[in-house]
Amino acid sequence: MSSEYIVAQKPIINYCKKIGWTYKSREELEKLRLLNENKTFGFILKDNLKRKLIQFNPNLEDVDQIIDNLEKVSDGIYGNKLFLEYLKNKKNFFSKKLNRELNLKVIDYEDINNNDFIVTDEFYAKNHFNAIRQDVVFIINGLPIIDCETKNATKEDAIEESIKQIDRYHNEVPELLTLQQMFVASDAMDFNYGSTWNLSRRGIFKWKSDKPGKLNIKTETFFDKKNILNFVKKYITFSEKEKKLTKFILMHHQIEALELCIDRALDKTKKRALIWHTQGSGKTLTMMSLAQNIFERTKDKPTILMLIDRTELEDKLITDLISIDLNYVKVAKSIADISNLLKEDFRGIIVSTIQKFEKIKKDINLKNDIYVLVDEAHRTTQGDLGNYLMGAIPNATFFGFTGTPIDKTLYGKGTFKTFGTDDDKGFLHKYSILDSLKDKTTLPLFYGSGPNDLKVPTDILEKQFLELSELEGVNDTEELDKVLSKSTNLKEFLKGEKRIEKISKFIANHFLKNIEPLGFKAFVVAVDREACITYKKYLDQFMSPNLSEVIISKTNDDNLDLKKFHFDDNKQKKILKDFIENEEKPKILIVTSKLLTGFDAPILYGMYLDKPMKDHTLLQAIARVNRPLRRDNDEKIEKTNGFILDFVGIFSNVKKALAFDSEDVESVIHNIDILKENFKQKLEKIVKEINDNVTNISKQIDDTILDNIIVYFSDKKKRELFLENFKEVQNLYEIISPDPFLSDFLNQYRKILEIFLVVKKAYTKKVYTDKNLLEKTKKLYQENIDIENLRGGEDIIELNEDTVKEIIDKNKPKEVKIVNLIKSIRNKIKKSKDFGTISLSEKAEKIIEKYDERQRTTEEVLNELINLINKSFEDKSNQKKSGLDVETYFYYKFLEENDIDDPKNKSQTLKKLFDSNYNWKK
Repeated sequence: MSSEYIVAQKPIINYCKKIGWTYKSREELEKLRLLNENKTFGFILKDNLKRKLIQFNPNLEDVDQIIDNLEKVSDGIYGNKLFLEYLKNKKNFFSKKLNRELNLKVIDYEDINNNDFIVTDEFYAKNHFNAIRQDVVFIINGLPIIDCETKNATKEDAIEESIKQIDRYHNEVPELLTLQQMFVASDAMDFNYGSTWNLSRRGIFKWKSDKPGKLNIKTETFFDKKNILNFVKKYITFSEKEKKLTKFILMHHQIEALELCIDRALDKTKKRALIWHTQGSGKTLTMMSLAQNIFERTKDKPTILMLIDRTELEDKLITDLISIDLNYVKVAKSIADISNLLKEDFRGIIVSTIQKFEKIKKDINLKNDIYVLVDEAHRTTQGDLGNYLMGAIPNATFFGFTGTPIDKTLYGKGTFKTFGTDDDKGFLHKYSILDSLKDKTTLPLFYGSGPNDLKVPTDILEKQFLELSELEGVNDTEELDKVLSKSTNLKEFLKGEKRIEKISKFIANHFLKNIEPLGFKAFVVAVDREACITYKKYLDQFMSPNLSEVIISKTNDDNLDLKKFHFDDNKQKKILKDFIENEEKPKILIVTSKLLTGFDAPILYGMYLDKPMKDHTLLQAIARVNRPLRRDNDEKIEKTNGFILDFVGIFSNVKKALAFDSEDVESVIHNIDILKENFKQKLEKIVKEINDNVTNISKQIDDTILDNIIVYFSDKKKRELFLENFKEVQNLYEIISPDPFLSDFLNQYRKILEIFLVVKKAYTKKVYTDKNLLEKTKKLYQENIDIENLRGGEDIIELNEDTVKEIIDKNKPKEVKIVNLIKSIRNKIKKSKDFGTISLSEKAEKIIEKYDERQRTTEEVLNELINLINKSFEDKSNQKKSGLDVETYFYYKFLEENDIDDPKNKSQTLKKLFDSNYNWKK
């Protein structure tokens, strides 16, 4: 039994049995899956499914046709979407007896125990080209719904390995993955889940439980029958934009909020709810899922109003709603439009901006099954517009969604007063900045300051901006712009051409050296539209003109300079699409108000801030750079934080800049000096470990020091901790560099990098040096380190009796001899894939695994490896004497070791059988 079976696979099955899943062994299940006497296995348990379809659909006359339809669903994401519609009971069948269409019920969501819940392991699946074996599969009413891949927690990158395996399944046997809707990847410590057909790292989440505990609690809460059926029915959705279909699954906090909101919608006594989810945590998807679920959960279909306060956001929301196939959506184009829809009691989803409620008639619809979902609620319902809205539909239930903490001046009023009156805390559900940082749904933000001579003088900034009473409660860039238009001295200073020229030169230099090498992009935020154009003019002088684009709003009164940037919708969409998706141009967007709310671009890392902002407007703007990004299968590009370079001086007093009354606002943004201090402390910690245990860090690495490194890091725990610590230091170096601060630490960092390369070379099966290094560290390595002189203490040899004896007889530590032997075996399998070499390699890796887990002493492992290699030499000699080829001899020894009679003749029979079925190797 494999260690992963004992540590993770078997416990997960046992915990699921405890909560009501019926376990079927692989053998038992294959009897149910058997299609014919040739041992062909189907993916669906036909008899189980047939029984349930007949039970749930008494008027279904041709059950075999339905099963045939399910089996013939086309492979891929479109087939997966269609299959989910069957699982959600959204498909129909025609009853000849009743002469009408009826709803097809595949799963009973009302009485959960009416369904069959089966869990099995080692689920074997093949097509004409490939075969796979999934660790644990969950089957409902005969249909495989979830794949769970398990790994041993001691494995390096266990979860990452599981996800790569699931990705491979999609490519090799897509027919099975077309049916499966979700996956779980667990190593007994971590428990991650995601949706099939979306292996993006942004769509894979950790499962959390409100009860303490590890694998047992996580398994029992996640695989709870009701929870799994909720996932199938409510928590998975598809979106199609520009002919590309994408699948989404809700995060844990979205699920919690959704369930609370559905309960509130069905509550006849409570009519208000505030959902306070921090910027970048998926509010739009939560809102859309809520609208869809309220509409579909209610027998008498309700009216749902989705309100935003931006025309461009309205367009985006409409596109999003249409993309998820909600065919009961209407768009209110005017005040008359919204009035008519409410008067006529339209049943479905109405999308509108709050402005369309201005002076709308009172009591236009008195029904109590109207549900209003208000985006950016901290600003949308303020003033008269909120009064008009609530006066028009007084009996509606209102859900306010906000992403920003509440301003000190608005506590107990504003958003809390409007939406929080039915809850003691003032909100129904909260997902804070701290929560999102822990879950890595958003990233920490760091700021640095531009040169002092370019920043706004403190007295002007204080008097003409920070101390203005008009800014209290301002949470909209348009309102902010009105206030700034009155601050003439401030704007004059910010728009000075000489100043913008100097800043442009600074930005060009900083971007090309600090941000572009990371593979990320940036915003320049100017004080107004004219300043945007001035920035474009000077940036083009210091960097390639096609690196930047201006995105501004347009008016009919604009002068010719502004009109040059009046892009039509298609051009603007292309610029934004290229910015978000394309690693090439444009790399910088110059903006002032547009894109500072609602714009989601994970590749956006830096913001060059030259516009005074505070509170809501500042938080919303800087939150553009806090979206995580990890490019799939590319370890080099992982965004660990967002960065703001402040040319105004707004962060000189963070408490004034972000004057919120919330315990977690301090987590929003930190001075980059903290990163520098972290780098210093972490590097010093690694240097101390090396100085105390391996060598003086200042010494040149020679053969003796190489051996010391190998011996010390033969302890797997020490090795993994060192590699993890180096990764953290490397991330910090990447963010900070280039910076004069690093000059004092460069020699130490370079030496630690050398030791890192030695350890990777000695103890990693496949070493891709460049892949292990981030861009700026890679450059340091390429310019300063001769990798050939850092062999990692290994002598990679051609394996024969003389060379093995040479390794054993050398005056080297036992740990170094082990590394040399295992590296030589790995080198041999690179060159030869014959059966003897494969067997030798597999057995050697098992010995090393036991060594890493400290189940064998160094002496025992060395002797086992020597005996194993000598045995392989002996087998090679005996094979030549036997007259059998390498392959047949392998079968012969295998049969003999397993006490099979007449192994020699049977091995020759096996060889003929395999030769006549040559595809088995593939």
